[in-house]
Amino acid sequence: MWDWKGISYFFIEFNDFLNAMTLITFISKQIMPQALVAIYCKPSNAILLHTDHPQESLIPAKNLKSLFVSKGWMKEDKVQLRMISHDQYSEIVRALEKIDLSQFENPVLNLTGGNKLMSLAGFFWASKYGIPVLYLERGNTLTRFEPDKATGTLKARDPIVIPDDLGREAEALDLLKTQLVNSEIATAGERLELLSQYHSESNQEFAQRILRDNQPEKYLSRSGKPHHRTQSGDLLEYRVAALLLKLNIQTVWRGVSLKNHKSGRLEHSEVDLIFQHGSAIWMVDCKDQVGAESLSDSLDLLFEKRNLILNNQEEKLIGRIRDQIQMKELKFLKEDLVLSRELGGLRGEVICVRKNKLTQEAENFANSNSIKVAYTDTLKEDLERILFPGRPASEDALKSLQDIFGA
Repeated sequence: MWDWKGISYFFIEFNDFLNAMTLITFISKQIMPQALVAIYCKPSNAILLHTDHPQESLIPAKNLKSLFVSKGWMKEDKVQLRMISHDQYSEIVRALEKIDLSQFENPVLNLTGGNKLMSLAGFFWASKYGIPVLYLERGNTLTRFEPDKATGTLKARDPIVIPDDLGREAEALDLLKTQLVNSEIATAGERLELLSQYHSESNQEFAQRILRDNQPEKYLSRSGKPHHRTQSGDLLEYRVAALLLKLNIQTVWRGVSLKNHKSGRLEHSEVDLIFQHGSAIWMVDCKDQVGAESLSDSLDLLFEKRNLILNNQEEKLIGRIRDQIQMKELKFLKEDLVLSRELGGLRGEVICVRKNKLTQEAENFANSNSIKVAYTDTLKEDLERILFPGRPASEDALKSLQDIFGA
């Protein structure tokens, strides 16, 4: 049975106290789930339970507090950081018992950031005092366990799917600053939004226009600036950004660069495009150079045209060159994957935009690591498929098919 401790809200519906709750939450390096729960619940107070591991919990907890305060979700004195064990059950319980529940309005425990031992201890502690429990699963599914008067236990309620657009209350750059542990932002880059006069234009017409225009940046509202000078890849980056914004992404950041905390001004990575969508931080890698397969084919064609006959040693050298060309393409994908994990944790997503088709090996690597690939000649369709899987075909898409096959 519950130890009442003067808590009076036990049997109130969850939604009735969302805006006047104390969110008690275990903190891990995965920040997005914590931010989404906070955005949805809108707590008036928060207790962030972190371990003593800097990268895994302590720094993320400090970063999360900064996010809450900087976005105006909570006042600084309303967010507390408290140490908790991650591997000693009795110590976890002891830390939870130290929370004076009578001092906090409508406490709710969020298990999402805890390991199995922390979650188990937290659930039993919450059951003891009749404290509602939350757990956010992939797909933004929030499961609630609320006190049940008949049984004196916590009972699972129907899950709630947190809307994707809740994440719009925090832009990608805000979330990125919170997620980074070993690096920091060196240059914030360029903030891009779609100019209002293009919102009403159909996606299909806009895509056709943007892919023909060699100045796609004129469709965008731009503030800030990327750290690099004008480069050949800028055209593709602006085209992709414009299409993302037309597909209802709120803001896109371009040319964000990172540096290590202790490396002074030395930058180690630059991200072409970053945006927030569907509870994830997305990065886009844009490359419009000739692909590995085309380069290899061009090499073969060159020898064929010149009727060159290679000896054994030359054949081996050419074979090594082909391998290096294909390995470079795979190397880009691997670098994207590593960078996405730093930028967005387990909820980091990658889109690689390419002019030419990937090699089979690179395509297999992309598929096995959930790297999304879009091609410049089918850019709008590919981005729609990636961002909105399962969405019924749009009128634009159906009309395009009618134009191709006839109605």
